[in-house]
Amino acid sequence: MHVLRERERRKEMKNKFEILHALIPNLPEKTDKATIVEATINYIKNLQDKIHKMEMLKVEREHAIALATAATATAAASADTALQAPPPSEEENEEHDSVVAAATREMALADMVHAWEQQQEAAATGGSHGGHAVPPPPPAASLQTWTGPNMTASLTGDDGFITLSLPHQGGQKNLVAGAVSVLERHHIDVVTATVSASEQGDNLISLHCHLSPGSSSSQNLTPLDKFKLAMSELMLWVISV
Repeated sequence: MHVLRERERRKEMKNKFEILHALIPNLPEKTDKATIVEATINYIKNLQDKIHKMEMLKVEREHAIALATAATATAAASADTALQAPPPSEEENEEHDSVVAAATREMALADMVHAWEQQQEAAATGGSHGGHAVPPPPPAASLQTWTGPNMTASLTGDDGFITLSLPHQGGQKNLVAGAVSVLERHHIDVVTATVSASEQGDNLISLHCHLSPGSSSSQNLTPLDKFKLAMSELMLWVISV
């Protein structure tokens, strides 16, 4: 009886590994069990990352739709008012533009802060899914990534990797100099900077940054906090370009 039970157990385990092998893409036909388990864990991690990115994109799109709807309603109301009221003066136009610009900056900053908080919560609670057959993967290196309007930033320790998408105007050197100037105000040195053109004709600027020793004068701020401050100002600069 014991031999039969052991034979059935081995047969069941073999079937399970065959199912895993069929589910995981790009595995060689002959793969040992340890490799199958490792590939399964990595595949689950990749799927979790994709889910997180899709959720972020969904939130951004819903926010953009809400802003577009509000802007349409405001434009319609303004058109109705314009038919009954005299045209605004130049000072009123300037004041309106200033209020709109301030609101845009505040909304953009709020989006960025919210995205940082979501990523920090996900990093703090990620991997705690009890009851799964596959054990959770070991914690990865501390990496914070944020994607905003025309900008992506990945931060780890004292290093940051930033990609900017800017319109093809003003000259590439002026765009790079502007971004470098913003970062240097926050004691962040640019180690390397590369510029390329996207399929849409925009300039793609990739920056490798590093916190300079002078940034230590900012008390009670972690490297991540210092990068957040710099990213806030850099995002406003990107919007204004």
